[in-house]
Amino acid sequence: SKEFKKIEFFGKKLKGLWTLKREEPKMEMWIMERSALPGEKVTKRYVPIVKVDKKKHIVYGVVLEPEVFDSQKDIVSAEEIEDAAHEFLAFYRKIDLEHNYVTKKCYPVESYIAPHDMMLGTEKVKKGSWILGSKVTDPKIWKDIEDGVLTGYSIVGVAQRLPVE
Repeated sequence: SKEFKKIEFFGKKLKGLWTLKREEPKMEMWIMERSALPGEKVTKRYVPIVKVDKKKHIVYGVVLEPEVFDSQKDIVSAEEIEDAAHEFLAFYRKIDLEHNYVTKKCYPVESYIAPHDMMLGTEKVKKGSWILGSKVTDPKIWKDIEDGVLTGYSIVGVAQRLPVE
């Protein structure tokens, strides 16, 4: 069973109400998400599924694209993307559904950094983008993909914002 805690911080960097989650009580890692502050909008970045292997039940999509503004108006460099992709494979290797942290229904089977500009399905992929292929083992999730209910990846992460001069 999942564990949840709510904590409120008052300092400059962590100000706000935070929810801490972990999938299993014995896990050492907690995942922190901050609730929106007054007047602030919380947004998520969804990345479309761009290729589907119906026979193998594998979906592919670009997880992060370099030097492009995301929904929070942040930019990630190709080097940071490569580091994130490698860290994901080294320590996490989990795919969940709508950030519910239930990880037993899908798993990563392919992960790579685009070595040059290329096409993936019908989509243009920029050099330095992180492409992920995920195996879907749950029939209901696969049906939702085929029906267009589930249409892409959404990355979760923690980062420090630095002003660009």
